[in-house]
Amino acid sequence: MLGIYVYFWGIHSVKTEISNSMITQVSYYLNGLEKEIESIKMLQYDCLSDENLNKLAFQWEIIDDYDKIYSMKQLQQRLVTIRNSSPFIKDVTAHISPIGKSISANDSVNYIEWDKFKNIRVQQDEKGAQIIRFQDQLFLTTLNEDR
Repeated sequence: MLGIYVYFWGIHSVKTEISNSMITQVSYYLNGLEKEIESIKMLQYDCLSDENLNKLAFQWEIIDDYDKIYSMKQLQQRLVTIRNSSPFIKDVTAHISPIGKSISANDSVNYIEWDKFKNIRVQQDEKGAQIIRFQDQLFLTTLNEDR
């Protein structure tokens, strides 16, 4: 009888230790992921004030072709830097709706895919960055609320 009790007590102890270990490990990875998302948000907010992005969005009509191309290349290089900052980032894209263009770290400059843009953009009444699920992908998205 004592042997059976010790056997079941041992099983219970091992299960408890494994469970506690797994909880600790999951908490560690979750905290790391949360910190990574916060870091990505900060890079995203910083990029919203990028001189080249704002020049393209608000001075498109008055800048010459050279400045347009230069600003797009500079912005794309910044997006590449953000993409390379985290293994969780697949691509970084700036959608500039006033000019109808998207500048991507992976795909350079394209016209905005309006259907996708409407589904992944943050609504104006929402504050801050939002994680949006669209077509089995996660998008961390925000908008420039000052303009």
